[in-house]
Order: sequence, then C-alpha cells, then structure tokens
Amino acid sequence: TRYDCEAWPIVLNEALDAGLPVCATNRGAIRTLVGDCAGPVIDEKSYVEVAVRQVEAWMDSPEEYAAASRAAIEHAAKFQREAATQLEQVITRICSPK
Repeated sequence: TRYDCEAWPIVLNEALDAGLPVCATNRGAIRTLVGDCAGPVIDEKSYVEVAVRQVEAWMDSPEEYAAASRAAIEHAAKFQREAATQLEQVITRICSPK
C-alpha cells in the first residue's frame, strides 16, 4: 500500500488465509500481520526491487513457494486463534459481574 495511514490492509488477511505468501511494505501493523515466514516485509525505498526478486524466487522454486504458502496458512491460523482468545478475554471482562 502507498496510503500513508494504512495500518491493517484486510487483503493481507485474505491472502494469508488462502495460503498466498505476500510481499508487503513495512508500515502500520503489517509486520505483525505478515510475520517472519509468510513473505518479506520490505522498506518502501527498496520494495519493487526486493519484491520482484522474491516473486522470481517463488516462480523458480515451487518448493520454496509451497513452503511459503504453508507458512502463510499456519501464520494466519495462529493469528486468528490469538485474536479469538483476546476477544474472548475482553468479552469476559465486560460481561463479568463486578
């Protein structure tokens, strides 16, 4: 994204859930969302160069792409479990008698 205030692009959630590794810029919560294994999080200055190299590497190595795809799915599932746990904790705190 090039939007200065983009903190959490939903398309990243959708891609990871679908097993698509991503190349993303380092802004907002993107590094947290993508993690260390679902694709590179790249500084904006070198984004095009690094992203092209990464996509070419995935194209040249189906095994590397498959591993990144599995990592994307696993990372998305872990992230969803953690978010569900946090939401449950918030709901419990709100709904508990004082």
